[in-house]
Amino acid sequence: MRLAVWQARGRNEPSAVEGTGPWWISATGVCAVDEAQASLDGAILLPGDSEGLALLVTSEPLEGRLARNGQPLPAGIEVLRHGDRLELGDLRVWVSAAAVPIEAAYDPGLHGDEAFCARTRSRLRVGEPIVICPGTESTPCGALYKAEAWALGRRCHQCGRAPGAAAWKPPGLDKETYRDLVRLAIDPRPGD
Repeated sequence: MRLAVWQARGRNEPSAVEGTGPWWISATGVCAVDEAQASLDGAILLPGDSEGLALLVTSEPLEGRLARNGQPLPAGIEVLRHGDRLELGDLRVWVSAAAVPIEAAYDPGLHGDEAFCARTRSRLRVGEPIVICPGTESTPCGALYKAEAWALGRRCHQCGRAPGAAAWKPPGLDKETYRDLVRLAIDPRPGD
């Protein structure tokens, strides 16, 4: 799995944040962590391990101002999961787990002695470029493909994943939903 990060301000559509992390989240937006960060008024987003998608380290100046899925966060360390949304003022940040195909060279010690391409059914040769299918959101896979067979295929024969499948994207805010939110903010009484 690879950690993907998205950000948006106000009514703007979410856009992907480039890089592999760690990221710095502050009122000015999301950027790569670097040595020049002068302000402690922010949080660090770190790729996690098998227990969590990401770790969020929040500084004391942000305590109560930074929220996860609408709930204010204390200073400290939080484990984030796929699809979690962070809010800081008008900044929204999402994290997601992006399953990506693994490119490798076939190694019988790692991939098994009698391995065959799931598409062509031909035997894999030592050192041959292969792709390991990551599966779909609901179905882990692990099928082995010759690299050229993976690139030409429409779907994985075992799990149905398309080689060029789009990664998860955060939900957009359509005009009707935005209009309803503005109406509720102006007059939160139901039925009027």
